[in-house]
Amino acid sequence: MTRQSIDFNYNEKVKDIFAKAKEVREANVQPAKALEVSPVRTVTPGKNIGLSGIKIREDGTITKTAYLDLLNIQSEKYDHLEFSDDEILKISGQLRRYTTGINATVPLVCSGDLCAFKTNCPYHQIGKAPVGQDCLLEAQLIHYWTEQYLNEFDVDPASVTEMHMVSELAEFNIYEMRITKYLAEHHPTLMQDVVTGIDANGNVLQNQEISRAFDLKERIKKNRMKVLESLMATRKDKVKIIAAISEKDNSLSRLADLKTKIDDIASKMKQSKIIDGESRSI
Repeated sequence: MTRQSIDFNYNEKVKDIFAKAKEVREANVQPAKALEVSPVRTVTPGKNIGLSGIKIREDGTITKTAYLDLLNIQSEKYDHLEFSDDEILKISGQLRRYTTGINATVPLVCSGDLCAFKTNCPYHQIGKAPVGQDCLLEAQLIHYWTEQYLNEFDVDPASVTEMHMVSELAEFNIYEMRITKYLAEHHPTLMQDVVTGIDANGNVLQNQEISRAFDLKERIKKNRMKVLESLMATRKDKVKIIAAISEKDNSLSRLADLKTKIDDIASKMKQSKIIDGESRSI
């Protein structure tokens, strides 16, 4: 077979393949749909809506449920994470602690001999400091103070606002305790040396000022007082409401008593006759 005949047969096969491919495509092609043309929006000066027209809901409002839905964790993003039963229990327990408020994160992490407050720690003194764990002393004091505030102010555990204020009060107590320990060890006179400059001979010039730790303690006390006043304000509002309800009940009770007496007098008058200027009961 000559070279020309080989090329001719090859070209014919190629043409045949393309022809069959074309037939297959034409057989599978669906009738084309009419192209939908969107209406052209006319831009009218002064009447066009900007970003203010974009709404989360049709009426422009957002409900509590919808808001919480927005905060839900998209679990599909964390599908690659797997946990054992022990890990789930540990994480769940930690999360429950955090739901009690900021107090769960207030205690220092025990650092043993490196702790700045080790001299006042009874667990360190007996050689049983829980290194790497939350400071046991502060955790116990937070529990104690929180319980005391709850009882003293008769706080409703269902009130998130009041529970948060109680948590803040316990937190301020911890901070004040730390500052007091620091003052006792470093600034017992409540004064501290402050560098004010350097003289011509290179000597450091110092001056004594009120300890900044003491100023910080005063700030903590003021903030705690604000929270106490807010908590007391809620108590006063409750007392006013109870007093108003009680006064209303007393007024209604007095009106009811007065109505009963008037009815009694009216009933007696109906049963009486006036004879010769005298009133006699029948």
